[in-house]
Amino acid sequence: MKQFNKQTGNQGEEIATMYLRANGYKIIERNYHTKFGELDIICQKADVIIFVEVKTKTNLDYGVPEMMINQHKLNQIRQTGEVYVLSHNLNNSPCRIDIITIVLSENQVIPQINHHQNVY
Repeated sequence: MKQFNKQTGNQGEEIATMYLRANGYKIIERNYHTKFGELDIICQKADVIIFVEVKTKTNLDYGVPEMMINQHKLNQIRQTGEVYVLSHNLNNSPCRIDIITIVLSENQVIPQINHHQNVY
């Protein structure tokens, strides 16, 4: 089950990366790790650095993927983003946190993608 979840997560991150590129975002880095946590995707649009959390589900049996994001997770993303900004000398760059949720359904050829911008 855990391996299936990892595969689903990886597939979602690939879809999110393609979606972001198609919408004019420059992908800077993926799966950036610190002691605080991981940033799924770091990208840039105009002069804004964006830390993207991707949540992917294969069905909606237990709710929408947005329900998987809580205040603790947002704080973790913020802390990890702060480490990234400091370690890359980007102190003067505007930053934001986005969430991309993806639902992969067996009967849908195209996944359902929701992009929530500037959530924190």
